[in-house]
Amino acid sequence: MTTLHQLLAPRAEATFVHERIGELMIQDRLPAEEAGRIVRQRIAEGDSLLLADVGQEWTLRPEYSPGQWTGGRRLQIVRRLAEPPAVVVLDTAGGEWELSLPLLGELYELTNWRWRPFTGEQPKLFGPDPARDQP
Repeated sequence: MTTLHQLLAPRAEATFVHERIGELMIQDRLPAEEAGRIVRQRIAEGDSLLLADVGQEWTLRPEYSPGQWTGGRRLQIVRRLAEPPAVVVLDTAGGEWELSLPLLGELYELTNWRWRPFTGEQPKLFGPDPARDQP
């Protein structure tokens, strides 16, 4: 599994983790220390309910073949939905469809992330990311 440290610059990673901790503190009324421990544990486990965000690329896990699952080998998240927890994804063929977060996590793993905080800019789909691929 690819880690957040491999996908994001340190500041972007810290921002993402801090936001997830804040959300958990509010939603579950947890103290910061406990929320931080839970968030870090769920990130380490690759929990799609916590990790899934716009601009991410998820790749079909090696134990599944594209013939077993018609959803495509690579997906990019274009929108996250709250109820039920789901994402709208774009596949490499250009198809856009909704996928539940539990199913995303079961079949796919996070492999790339075009992080664009606060810009409103749509991430470039399925190509090199100039922000991360600079020498």
